[in-house]
Amino acid sequence: MKDKSKVILGYWKNNRLYLSNHEKQIIIDDYLSGNETRQSVYERYTGYKEEHSMIVRWMDQLGIEDKSLKSLTLVVCLNKRKETL
Repeated sequence: MKDKSKVILGYWKNNRLYLSNHEKQIIIDDYLSGNETRQSVYERYTGYKEEHSMIVRWMDQLGIEDKSLKSLTLVVCLNKRKETL
């Protein structure tokens, strides 16, 4: 069985976790490079079980597109085009 080590980024202030843009970028890159869910990547780096779409928000803030969403959009557009022809 593979043991997962907890890597926790950021700092705590007033009972709230703060992450720098660099730390957010590390988490996003890890999510985009693997086959893990956003929730599992978020939990590994922050220790929180619930992700609440934070990675998606950070990607929007930093101007990063999710490759899987981009591919899905392209497939939907191509299918609609075939239907109209």
